[in-house]
Amino acid sequence: MLNVTADNKILKSGYDLPVTGLENCQFYNVHIPAMSCVASYKIFFSWTKSERFVMYLAVCDGLFNIAHTLDHAQIAITRSHELCEFYGFMLAQFITAQNLMVSIVAINAFVLIFCGKDLNFRKADWERR
Repeated sequence: MLNVTADNKILKSGYDLPVTGLENCQFYNVHIPAMSCVASYKIFFSWTKSERFVMYLAVCDGLFNIAHTLDHAQIAITRSHELCEFYGFMLAQFITAQNLMVSIVAINAFVLIFCGKDLNFRKADWERR
């Protein structure tokens, strides 16, 4: 089954989808407030633990995506695999960091919801009470 847009353009992947909401400013109504939330005036370490967890997860995911993009770009440009070991090491680091962060967030959520206790990360947690 072929996916076709309203103007009969054949879509090959999700990257072919048109950006919707531009015609009625809906796009900006969603993304400008989102950017202002990310670029908050608060100092990062005054954010709540859950806000910081979301940012940590986003940073881990972003670093993985950047390294993976650079890997493919380098191979496409040079047509060689000379840096594959380096990129493999970097990808392994970022995937491990992502897995550890997801595990910490899941354990924290479990303890908070089922045990009714907030985990105390005092030495590494800057949350002020």
